[in-house]
Amino acid sequence: MKVFVTSILTVVLFFLACNNKLKIETNSFNIGEPFALKILETAKMVNGDLQLTLTGLPEDSRCPEDANCIWEGQVRLFLTAAVPAKKENLELKIEKSKMGRVSKSFENYSITVESVMPLTESGVKILKEDYVVTLKVD
Repeated sequence: MKVFVTSILTVVLFFLACNNKLKIETNSFNIGEPFALKILETAKMVNGDLQLTLTGLPEDSRCPEDANCIWEGQVRLFLTAAVPAKKENLELKIEKSKMGRVSKSFENYSITVESVMPLTESGVKILKEDYVVTLKVD
């Protein structure tokens, strides 16, 4: 009897584990509304085919908030934009003062970087997994 109950319990737990894998949350966004992505996260457009993935952030030379710099610095990031018939890797370079005003075009969409967080501080290294990039698609 113990073997039977253990077997049933194992099967039930197996199906629950499989069911949880099907419920993986994906980010979604609406046209004209800001949304956040972390490195290697993908967001899909609600009622559309566009998908955006933040594939890298190789440069963050923004002047720290607690410093005075000769140059304001910039952030450089890579996005993969995809629709069913096309996929393209995009590179965006945004100077600190132009955040929210620099965009790239893909198909009929304009992709703007609204912000990159966290802000930089002197002597503090930001880990790649701590970055959150806020985008907006028009």
